[in-house]
Amino acid sequence: MLALGVVLGSIPLPLGPLGAPTLGTTGGVIIAALVLGYVGELGPITLRMDRTILSELRSLTLGLFLATVGIEAGSGLVQTVAEYGVQILLASTLTSLAAIFVGLVVTRRLWGQDWITAAGGICGGHTDTKGLAAAIDATDADEVGAAYGNTYPFALLFMVLYAKVLVLLVPVTVGWKTPRIPVSERFAGATARRGITPRS
Repeated sequence: MLALGVVLGSIPLPLGPLGAPTLGTTGGVIIAALVLGYVGELGPITLRMDRTILSELRSLTLGLFLATVGIEAGSGLVQTVAEYGVQILLASTLTSLAAIFVGLVVTRRLWGQDWITAAGGICGGHTDTKGLAAAIDATDADEVGAAYGNTYPFALLFMVLYAKVLVLLVPVTVGWKTPRIPVSERFAGATARRGITPRS
């Protein structure tokens, strides 16, 4: 399945002026898993696993994934907060809450889905594996993973398309980066503008 997923994820999708993006290994693997899970059997080979085994395997792999993400993000957390302040934390919180709220309105009010399907679909729409782990723990239902898996490939594709469209719409900002100014220099500049002389 992993080999098939790698192959599927490397296939370019011709989209005209948007180029030919690929879904990558993650998108390819989940598509392969969805197809093989739907088929169920290939001759004498059973492609589906016992729910208990799947649950334990998912818990182990999600734990490893979250540990990897935490170690990688934690190394630069203090520096990021020191350089950009709490604004970046507030911005990420507000955008996440807004997206979740819209997802709840659409799935619950417009489509009449249950909470379990809505939780999995919203996490899949965010391509958020960490959210999937939290949703499974909160609902204690394996069906969350099914909704996540059905949504994830499309969300991944549209995120790639969104990045391509954004580059076309805002070509001036491509390759431009905001210079990172250390906190000490920003403080010195602010005090100088106010006519304050820092103590030596």
